[in-house]
Amino acid sequence: MTIEIEKVNIEALQKLKDSGVKVCPDPASLRIIQDKLEQKMFYKERGFETTEFYNANIPDLLKKIKSGDQSFPFVLKFRKDGYDGKGVMIIREEADLANLPDQDYLIEEFVDIQKEISVIAARNANGEIQCFDITEPVADSSGFLMTSLISPANISDDLTKKIGEVSKQLISELKIEGLLAIEFMIDQANNLTINEVSPRPHNTGHHTIEFNSVSQFEQHWRGVLNLPLTEVTSRNFAMCINVLGPKSGSGVPDYLGLNELLSEPDIHVHLYGKKESKPNRKLGHITVIADSREALEQKVSIVEKYFKVVV
Repeated sequence: MTIEIEKVNIEALQKLKDSGVKVCPDPASLRIIQDKLEQKMFYKERGFETTEFYNANIPDLLKKIKSGDQSFPFVLKFRKDGYDGKGVMIIREEADLANLPDQDYLIEEFVDIQKEISVIAARNANGEIQCFDITEPVADSSGFLMTSLISPANISDDLTKKIGEVSKQLISELKIEGLLAIEFMIDQANNLTINEVSPRPHNTGHHTIEFNSVSQFEQHWRGVLNLPLTEVTSRNFAMCINVLGPKSGSGVPDYLGLNELLSEPDIHVHLYGKKESKPNRKLGHITVIADSREALEQKVSIVEKYFKVVV
């Protein structure tokens, strides 16, 4: 058994494991990943570079702000159930904390980010590891909801090498069988820190269906079933664009411009068949592939010109 999202009942998975069912990721690893505070503690204890952090509820946080022990801005994250840009806030003033439930939060230092990047690693029980190309996600104005990504990321060879080494070490130490999507941050001084991870097929790997020699979905199952992992090769350049519901209004989605997109080679449209569109709800993705960055931009301009979601 494997999972498609971290928001699952770990106790139930543990009972399945105890009854003889192979569960990937292992419930013990998933317990660490499911709680973002536990994630951060794991990184720190194992020597992985990550941002400074602590655990706090709202009253304690307000005391730290008043005493000067916590300055603005800083990042507040829900410890559990945050995904697709939800459960993350940049706190710039005390008023931003109003109406938040009084519970424990993960508090992180604010990083002046130069780039956010992501890599998907795969591992099987034999310890074989393969990594997909490093990608460069693009977020909306909030900074948390991914709208598109470019692969491969435009980073130095030294950073590429370091990211590969860290990714292989992390998936091994977490004992993941299957996929681990790892999100990194690069600050203005080119320092690399781990942001967070997801042990499953991920938004930053959907382009692998057409772009790579193996998709993230097949590679995940190869890892889970302890089959040989496919060596990852890729075409030249790709952009994966999330199809999101219009920011205003809900209703049955209609997709304009499909004929124009489907008439073009290497523009691949994936719609998920969701019956209702809500603001910023993910409804599908479009993968664009090209032989150069210039050609990629030209193809993306076709998507921008013709494609639209209306409700």
